[in-house]
Amino acid sequence: MVVRLGFAVATALAPDILITDEVLAVGDESFQKKCIAWIEGYLADRGSLLMCSHSMYHIQKLCRTAMWLKDGRVERYGAAADVTQAYLAYHEEKSAKAKQPLAPAAAATAGVYAITSLTIAPADVVSEGETLMVSGEVFTPDRRVPVVLIGVVRADGTPVYGVATDMDGVAPRRVADDRFAFSLTLPSLALLPGKYFVRAHALDPEGVRLFDHVERSLIVSGQSRELGLIRLPHRWNEVSS
Repeated sequence: MVVRLGFAVATALAPDILITDEVLAVGDESFQKKCIAWIEGYLADRGSLLMCSHSMYHIQKLCRTAMWLKDGRVERYGAAADVTQAYLAYHEEKSAKAKQPLAPAAAATAGVYAITSLTIAPADVVSEGETLMVSGEVFTPDRRVPVVLIGVVRADGTPVYGVATDMDGVAPRRVADDRFAFSLTLPSLALLPGKYFVRAHALDPEGVRLFDHVERSLIVSGQSRELGLIRLPHRWNEVSS
């Protein structure tokens, strides 16, 4: 109630600079909606807002520039969308408990199918909607053609998508007695902005046993405020009266 009263007093007049500290984290939904509506009107009238908040949604909605403070130091500063995405990715990785992959050299030495190289192009940072290519090589201990599974997971380990060579009736190309090359193109990447991992898994020719996986981090950049992990094609329709 103290915070609500403070906000009411501060907004009784139009201040040159409005400084808020977690004001949208208190009160019921009705109060929060009133606060947001007032702030949006204030900003439309060329007011200046300094907001301290852990709500990435409100920062994206109300702020153009953001600063992420971590352990008393500036971790990141820049466009609100970029800073909030980096902040969310940090906490997703922090809470992730994904299984650590077996190192390629160790897997090969152990005599099992193993991913020996993995690259993503054009880079580890792509814009939403851009084409992404995943390629690499896989080791085979018995000269048989292995199955390769490519997966995409969010930074917290949430699965997003996966597809294997045997699902599409294709096979990696032999480049040596014990090595095969693979390449997968993902056109018009439908991932929403955020941090992800692209994983390549090595399986036996039957596609039954998974022996190894290697991953590369992928940042999808963009200004979208849509929710979830992927963008679905959509359109809003006119509603007749």
